[in-house]
Amino acid sequence: MSNPHRGQAEVELGGRRLTLTIDYNKLAEIEEATGVSFMAGGDDLKAKVSTVRFVRDAVAIACSTRGRAITPSQVGDWLSETGKIIEAGIAVNTAIARFFSGALPQKDSESSAHPTIEPNAPGSTGQG
Repeated sequence: MSNPHRGQAEVELGGRRLTLTIDYNKLAEIEEATGVSFMAGGDDLKAKVSTVRFVRDAVAIACSTRGRAITPSQVGDWLSETGKIIEAGIAVNTAIARFFSGALPQKDSESSAHPTIEPNAPGSTGQG
């Protein structure tokens, strides 16, 4: 079963229930394999993560473990057998989103109760 707090999601392909797991190492592998930069953001990122190559390669990387490597060709075969490219795309993007939501600092109620004033923010004097 996948853990949504650890950058995981599940998808069924080729008669197998796969757990996709994302961490910084896997993000770097996905960037290297697909040319997608997750730090760039914007419309370019949205277009690139919507390609068949991205989904195939990202699923292969996200499913691979130290003891078991899944190749992009295997994932491509499973996608061809099942036609579940949309489901696979949703699963890999869900795993990535879950990873980022857990990896990035979250605002807590205490920090939002004490807002900081930027030196040149409207209403500030600019003096320390």
